[in-house]
Amino acid sequence: MAAPPSVPYVAYETIRGLADAFLAQRHRSGAIPVPIEDIVEFQLRLDIVPVQGLRHAFEIDGFTTSDGSEIHVDAYAQENYPSRYRFTLAHEVGHLVMHAWAYERGNFSSIQGWKDFINAMPEESASRIEAQAHCFAGLILVPASPLRREVEASVARISAAGLRLADVWDDAWPRIEAVVAKTFAVSADVIHRRIEFDHLDTHFRRSRGV
Repeated sequence: MAAPPSVPYVAYETIRGLADAFLAQRHRSGAIPVPIEDIVEFQLRLDIVPVQGLRHAFEIDGFTTSDGSEIHVDAYAQENYPSRYRFTLAHEVGHLVMHAWAYERGNFSSIQGWKDFINAMPEESASRIEAQAHCFAGLILVPASPLRREVEASVARISAAGLRLADVWDDAWPRIEAVVAKTFAVSADVIHRRIEFDHLDTHFRRSRGV
C-alpha cells in the first residue's frame, strides 16, 4: 500500500464552502435536523456496516473503505447514541468529499488497513485529515443560518423570561447549547464549537453590552 501524500492545510472558510455546496446538492429542503443517514444511504449509495466492539477494540467510531463504498460504524453507538452516530456518518462523508484523492491510494477495506493507512501518514497530516473531517461534519449537521436562528430564539426566550443575557451570561450559554443541540440532533459539544467558530457568542456579547 503506497503511503498517501501529505495532507495540505485547508482554511475553515474553505471547508464551510465545501459543506454548503454539499448541502445545496444533497439537502435542498434545508430541513433540520439534517437527515445524514438518508443522505448516506439513498443519495450517496453507501453501505453502512455496523461493527460490534469497534470503539472498544480500536478507539474509533467509524471508518470508510478506500473505495468509498462502505462506512463502518460502531454498532453500540449506532443503537444507543444517535448524536454520535450521526456525527460519525457526517465525519466520514467529510473524508469522501475532501480526501478521496488520498483514500484512493490506500487500497484498504478493513479496520487494520485503515489503521495502516493513517499510521503511514506524517503525524501532522494524520491530525489534519481528522480535524478537517470534524469541521466538515459540524458544518453540514449545523449549518450557519439555522444555527444563528436557533441561538437567537434561545436568547429571545431568556429575554421573555425577564432576564438580561448579560446578567446570566456564564450560566446561559451551556443551557443554550443543550437546547439547540436537541434541535440539530447533535451533542452540545458540537454546538459549542459551531457557536465558537461562527463567533455567535461574540456577536451577542457586543450586542447585549456584556
